[in-house]
Amino acid sequence: MYPYYKPLGLVLDTTDWRFMNFLSHNYQSQAYHYVVQGHTIEQYSQYFLRDATEDYREHQLFKKISNLFVPESPYSDPNHVYQWSQVSFVEGKLPQHTDTRTAVISIPLVTFHAPIVWYENDIEVCNYDYASEATLINTSIVHGLPDNKSQRVFFQVGGMRESYDECLAQFKS
Repeated sequence: MYPYYKPLGLVLDTTDWRFMNFLSHNYQSQAYHYVVQGHTIEQYSQYFLRDATEDYREHQLFKKISNLFVPESPYSDPNHVYQWSQVSFVEGKLPQHTDTRTAVISIPLVTFHAPIVWYENDIEVCNYDYASEATLINTSIVHGLPDNKSQRVFFQVGGMRESYDECLAQFKS
């Protein structure tokens, strides 16, 4: 698991799931492709809630996520969580890559049939099938989706730029 991913134990209720599904359906058509290391990844698109004309920051989900963090973390503020919240869509296989963010909280909104895979020198070193509802994913290590054949839909909270270990230290024990 460590240093690739950490299940977060976030407890979500029906209201949270309906809200995240509403967001994914409402903003999929406005999602834009992700550019990493100067390359557009056509298979991945995202939409940040901060860009929406509607302000959703009062929804209980942002407080629940912020409560995962120690008080010193900027993510302990629901407004900060909101600023970095997005819906994300993956269509098909994703090539090996690293993100500009070092970590992301990912909550899958559909069932996945292929794991995320991390690599070292083109050799698979770890994979994860999203067995947990919310997971912190290390995106600073080369990763991809070599076997993905279906659409993946996520609610994510990103923006993390510190090292993965520093990200982990921001969570309550």
